[in-house]
Amino acid sequence: MLKKTIILIIFCGALFQCGWALTINGNYTLGGEYKQDITIQGDNITITLTAGVDIHGKLSVIGSGSGVKIVSSGSSKWPIRVRDDIHLKNATLDISYLRSGYGILSGAGGNKIYIEKTKITASGTALEATNSIIRARFSSFIATGTLTPVDLRYNGNDSALLKNPILEFCYFQKSDSSVYSLDTTFVNVTPAAWTFDLEGSCFSPARKIPSNGASYDYSPESTAYNSALPPDPVNGILKVTFSSTSTHFDKIIPPNTTLVVGGTLPPGRKLKLGFNEDSGVYEGGAVLILDTYLTVIGSDSAASSVGDEFHSEGTAAKPNEIRGKSSFNLHGKQHNIKYTNFSDFSASGSFALRNYASDVVIQNNNFNNNIYEAVRNYGARAIVQNNTFSAGISNYALRSYDTATGSNYSNNTFNTAAGGLEISTNGTVTIQNNTFSSSTRSSAPLRIRAGGATVAGNSFYAADGASGVRVDSGNPSFSNNTINYTSGKGVQVDNGSPSFTGNTITGSNTSGAAAIHIKGGLPAFRQNNISGYANGQALYLTDISVSVSITFSQNNFKDANPLVYSSGNGPYILENNYWGAATPASANFTSYGAADYEPWLNAAYPNGTATYKKAEPIITISPMNTQSLGSAPADILFKIDDLGYHKGTPLEYQFRIADSAAGLSAAAVSTNAGFPAGANIYHAVPGLLRGKTYYWQARVRNTTDNQGYSDWPVYEFTINPVRLNLTLSAWNTLLGNTPLTQQSAGAAVYYRQAFSNSDTAVIGPATITAILPDDVYWNGELRVTGLGASNGSITIRAYENTAASGTPKTYTAALSGDTNLTYANLGIPQSDVYKYRRLELMITTLPAGAAGTFVYGSIVK
Repeated sequence: MLKKTIILIIFCGALFQCGWALTINGNYTLGGEYKQDITIQGDNITITLTAGVDIHGKLSVIGSGSGVKIVSSGSSKWPIRVRDDIHLKNATLDISYLRSGYGILSGAGGNKIYIEKTKITASGTALEATNSIIRARFSSFIATGTLTPVDLRYNGNDSALLKNPILEFCYFQKSDSSVYSLDTTFVNVTPAAWTFDLEGSCFSPARKIPSNGASYDYSPESTAYNSALPPDPVNGILKVTFSSTSTHFDKIIPPNTTLVVGGTLPPGRKLKLGFNEDSGVYEGGAVLILDTYLTVIGSDSAASSVGDEFHSEGTAAKPNEIRGKSSFNLHGKQHNIKYTNFSDFSASGSFALRNYASDVVIQNNNFNNNIYEAVRNYGARAIVQNNTFSAGISNYALRSYDTATGSNYSNNTFNTAAGGLEISTNGTVTIQNNTFSSSTRSSAPLRIRAGGATVAGNSFYAADGASGVRVDSGNPSFSNNTINYTSGKGVQVDNGSPSFTGNTITGSNTSGAAAIHIKGGLPAFRQNNISGYANGQALYLTDISVSVSITFSQNNFKDANPLVYSSGNGPYILENNYWGAATPASANFTSYGAADYEPWLNAAYPNGTATYKKAEPIITISPMNTQSLGSAPADILFKIDDLGYHKGTPLEYQFRIADSAAGLSAAAVSTNAGFPAGANIYHAVPGLLRGKTYYWQARVRNTTDNQGYSDWPVYEFTINPVRLNLTLSAWNTLLGNTPLTQQSAGAAVYYRQAFSNSDTAVIGPATITAILPDDVYWNGELRVTGLGASNGSITIRAYENTAASGTPKTYTAALSGDTNLTYANLGIPQSDVYKYRRLELMITTLPAGAAGTFVYGSIVK
């Protein structure tokens, strides 16, 4: 059997290389034909061409640091021909000679050419490409001979991918002024379908472009930022001013490039900072210097609009930079600014970033030195997170204006000399987990001028007399924040209806400072922990415009003796708080305005129990309890007070009185309002009767705190009956201290003064003189017992005064046996009986053993 052997012989010579991809990381020589991809990468690498190079694969030259240099050996300039994609970044090429098609020639159709920050100096054409997708930025194309710097050819391929070549922010230099700065050739295609983006590029000498039906957008052209350097984006810096009417293409500022810019980017045009179009990744390291203001118009607010017209994104290790003389303005929506450093905005009153766009993301950026204001946000639903604002900002770091509703300011660090964040947004914004500090007294770390901000989980530090948080207006809510202050205020409320719940407010025990300063509005403070107010005020209410309806409850004043100062009228309801002790000292509340701090908590919330001491009457002068009085009082004096109030708080009291303890519950109640705490009350009690014991009660309540009345303590006093001043003429044997008995009849109380003749002889004639006090009257009754059948008569002389002046009325009646005389027997009109204050009774005879009773009494007239 015959066997056949096939032998495959492959030659890999010096000028005809074969195999898989070739990766070069150091100095190297190239020459000849290579049927493989070649990658050259590294810092300060030199590649030497010993002959022309023909690469049948891809060429990728990625320089770092000082970059990659490709030079020709000897006096010859060797070309490079690439059949597939070309990627050049941070490279310098000195190649080519005067031969058509040399330089960098891309022969195959539809391949990609990406060139960034690369300088190609050629003796022929620096870049010659056929049917290629061109993306060149911040690169220089220099032709030292008589050919054009760039020659682009399109032959029979009208793919849409080819029709928008980009050579922006590039430098085109030619030696022969008669040739084109950029030459183009069209074969079997329509030139009018092509539009070349040359915007931001620079031409030397003057730009010369073909007139072949294609469109060439080269406005605006750039110039050299530094006149001492060439307008070379590789070795120098380009300066360009965008125009809202002539800038037609999106702009990319690749990593590690610098551009000086100003003007207006028109609607819909994008500007990407630090973006690697080759890899599709934002790598950072790009620098944007604002020579004047820069405005990005963006897209409108319609839901169908694209948005994200401005996107700056670096990395933590390699952030982008934006700095300059004037403000950067954003309009539209959905822009992104991440890992970007803003600094050195030197123009007076300029803002690093002024945002009018909605739904922007401003994240992980640094706002550094020499900035008047870092961010002014007018855009709705902005997300401003994880940014750092440094002490080099001379005004507020971030201001949120009326149209910025729905924005979120979270996890930022404000290390600013002046204010940190100012909110003037009428809608709602979120301020969460930020760290604020301020080293001057000019502005508070956070100031709310309007709207309903939600402020939670932040840390505030205010130095040099500033307020940690200040509210001018609006209804923001503060919860779980830490607020530290020194010689200023922890919280200052000028107006509005803010709420503070679960915050920790800590001072440094500085004289004149105040933990909470309320100047106006309707704030609500609940469940806050407050300390460090020694030598200052714990709570400061300084204006009569402060509403008495503020809410202040369940707060813990952790240190002893928290002073409450108020210059308004009050009363301010400060109930259910812990005041640093189980029973607060009333001396802590002795300022001008009235403050109701009762009930208080006897321990810190939530462990404390509401402790009450209701308002109560205090008997201070008369009548004292169980006192016996010689006459009926005109009024009862007592004092009303309330531990929870002071300095003029209005109180209400009730009073009732009865002539028996059992009768108190049915007695009429008198209610009297509008009395200040500590007032002496003179409650009138007319018509009290002699000889009775009276029982009375008084109780007090606050009309504003709904605690109800105090208990009804029972007090009593007795009004003693009056013995008549009886002058017994010739009756020396009459008993002078005879029994006094009492009898009630309706409203009247009667007293019977008995007398008798214990002598064995008859007494007579005799006179009894009776002088009555003002509240006692004679009821017209005289009873005599033990008389004989005929004992003469009795004559009564009645005076309306006690001095026996004037002419008396005289009444006479016969005495026979036991006699009971009344005003009717005597012929005395009943109405006259009450008038008489002095009575002289003359009895003809009074037998031994005879006795009598003089009856008098008192009534309510």
